[in-house]
Amino acid sequence: MKAGITIFQNNIKEVIASETGQNATKVYRNSGELKIQGAEIEFFSRLRNGSNFTINYTYQYPVDQVTKRRVAEVPIHKANASFNFRHSRNVNIYEA
Repeated sequence: MKAGITIFQNNIKEVIASETGQNATKVYRNSGELKIQGAEIEFFSRLRNGSNFTINYTYQYPVDQVTKRRVAEVPIHKANASFNFRHSRNVNIYEA
């Protein structure tokens, strides 16, 4: 089994946001800059027959640099799991 931890910060400029314009139509514009800080932990395990299993969890905190408020559209918690079943040398089945 392998494990890893990643700590990150992303600075995103020219974020595109949608707003409701006249006649309830969607309007898209560049709305500023985001700063996202967080950490991710991942576990990877290779099984006996060549199959493998991965699971990870990410905590991220996105802040709009104009309003200094958390961005609701970006999730704070995120988890993923995947399993790759190796049937034979030429056949794999992947499920995420």
